Amino acid sequence: MPAPRPQKTASLAFGALLLVALIFAAYHNNFNGPFIFDDLESIPQNISIRHLDTSFSPPDGNGITVSSRPVLNASFALNYALTGRKPTGFHYGNLLIHALAALTLWAVVRRTLRSPIFSERFNQSATQLSWLIAALWAVHPLQTESVTYIVQRAESLVGLFYLLTLYGFIRYAANRSWPWFLFTSSVCLLGMGAKEVMATAPVIIFLYDRTFVSGSFRAAWQRHGKLHLCLASTLILLAVLVTSGHGRGGSVGVNETVSSWGYLCTQAVAIIHYLWLTVWPAQLNIDYGTLVEKNYAVIIPCGLAVIGALSATAFALVRRPQLSFLGAWFFVILAPSSSVIPVVTQTVAEHRMYLSLAALVAGAVLLAHRWLGRRYWMLLALLIASASIVTFQRNVVYQNEATLWQDVITKSPNNHRAWSNLGIYRLNKEKNPEGAKHDLEKALQISPDVPEVINSLGQALIKLGRHEEGLALVEKSLRLAPNAPMIHAGYGWALMELGQYAQALPYLEKALTILPYDHSLHYNIANTLMNLQRETEAEPHFIVSLSESPDEIDALNNYGTVLRRLGRLDEAIAHFNHVLALDPSSVKGHNNLGVALMMQGKSDQGLNHLRESARLDPTNFETRLNLSRALAQTGHFEETITLCETLVQEKPDADLYNNLGMLYGQLGLLDKAGRAFGAALQLDPNHPAARENEAKLRAFLKTNPPR
Repeated sequence: MPAPRPQKTASLAFGALLLVALIFAAYHNNFNGPFIFDDLESIPQNISIRHLDTSFSPPDGNGITVSSRPVLNASFALNYALTGRKPTGFHYGNLLIHALAALTLWAVVRRTLRSPIFSERFNQSATQLSWLIAALWAVHPLQTESVTYIVQRAESLVGLFYLLTLYGFIRYAANRSWPWFLFTSSVCLLGMGAKEVMATAPVIIFLYDRTFVSGSFRAAWQRHGKLHLCLASTLILLAVLVTSGHGRGGSVGVNETVSSWGYLCTQAVAIIHYLWLTVWPAQLNIDYGTLVEKNYAVIIPCGLAVIGALSATAFALVRRPQLSFLGAWFFVILAPSSSVIPVVTQTVAEHRMYLSLAALVAGAVLLAHRWLGRRYWMLLALLIASASIVTFQRNVVYQNEATLWQDVITKSPNNHRAWSNLGIYRLNKEKNPEGAKHDLEKALQISPDVPEVINSLGQALIKLGRHEEGLALVEKSLRLAPNAPMIHAGYGWALMELGQYAQALPYLEKALTILPYDHSLHYNIANTLMNLQRETEAEPHFIVSLSESPDEIDALNNYGTVLRRLGRLDEAIAHFNHVLALDPSSVKGHNNLGVALMMQGKSDQGLNHLRESARLDPTNFETRLNLSRALAQTGHFEETITLCETLVQEKPDADLYNNLGMLYGQLGLLDKAGRAFGAALQLDPNHPAARENEAKLRAFLKTNPPR
């Protein structure tokens, strides 16, 4: 085979760079998006991706995205090893996979259009046509879910392996070389470990062979039977994975809410919806919920349209095989998730169109080329630019969880998951329990018995001060789901919030045994141990929590407090300084730093921070109490007395009265000192310091009576 001309190679290299640049331009605003929805269980909470030697053993039987998909899980593990635990690195990984898939699609279409069956018609325009197909496919807004939603790498990764399998077959069919045989078989096997849709690859490859290479099914088998048999044998791995996954933890298969017939009817409507989104992608939605279409006024026309398209494809398989291949590609690839086997957790999902979209785009571009002649590229350039802009705008929705779930609610107002996820976000991230309560109650109106939602609503009520109602809901959620780790975590948090630290700890620790990398669990356990005066045990949990969120102000403040109690003042001060660097107006930061500096003997600096803390929040009792102690320690007795008199009026306390009595004594105000010691003993008759100080005062007055 002659070596490619340098000019041709340079042209292809430029095209590849231009395609990657176009994809980057459309998606460059998605890198800062957080982990969302199913990302959490499959990535940050997934123990198996923390080490490469466990990466091919994903959590199984629970229906999360990586279950029974070892290659997908391993890709996340590799991403974790290379870029760390932050979502940005995973976003880059997704975009790289998508770019490689687009380049592979370009190569597949280009070689197909340059094959003998099309050489006379497309030989001169094959490179340009195929590039435009790949570019429009890559930046189409319908692809955003498969690229921007991190865990849907399942779709883009299997798409890459699918296209590589087809490309490998094309290269093998051209020269029958064993390296290409091994390459094709290997990437097909990898695809089987990425997602179940790969089951259709041997069928599509065989159909491609018959249509574009061999001319008939018999000839395809005679010429390339060994490879087709090898590709079919990779289904054994998929069968083992599917069987071991037990219906993906119950998320796939018929149940009491979704029958095969109901799911099939829903898919007829969904396919028409996908086709419309291909033409007009204005109502993209990351979560359609568990919708089952029951309106036959909608089902019948959609079903007839789908049946008509399927019939036309089947007819064309005999009469117009080249044309029929696009229809077969569309329907065969959709079949595993869009036919009679229910995916009960998501009856409609845009990411299923990732590969099927290629057939629609290819058909549209080829029609434009035929009808518009040489000017076709102008229309396509406009479409590609418009699609890129819409994709960029769609990615903005993914930048914030609240924005994303509000977008879902706008489009699917009866989706209980959208309301619950928005409520949980408002509860935990926005610290807005009132808003969370509204959203969670709305979720429970739609679906009343979801334990996680009941648990979160209970937490919101506790934060709103409705402790009895909140605890009752949290306990109810525990009865509904006694083995769910997040329910145990929520119950532990509720007890901790109510000050029942010893009772809370076992529930938090039980949840941690299942979710050992959940930083919020480590944080709650650390705080519980700190309140139980078990600082040494609390420290490692604070370290794990801060390794996930190094700028979490509350965690920094509390860990600094633990370090101060352990006598490690320099380390504590460093943490409090970090708090103030992040938030110069942090009341706790100034208070804690002031206390630590006073303990270190830096009285002037400590007093300044304590004064600032009291200035920032004049109503905070604890900070003013610490300021009063610092003022007394530095000899500011009159100022201390004024502050303590205010504090004791707000919150009568035996310790405060005792301290106030001692201050009065320092200034010779013995009558006031006696009344203060008396008030302390009235509140706590057994207060040892007040009893001792009152006795000393009486003895002094006995030997030194006032004149």
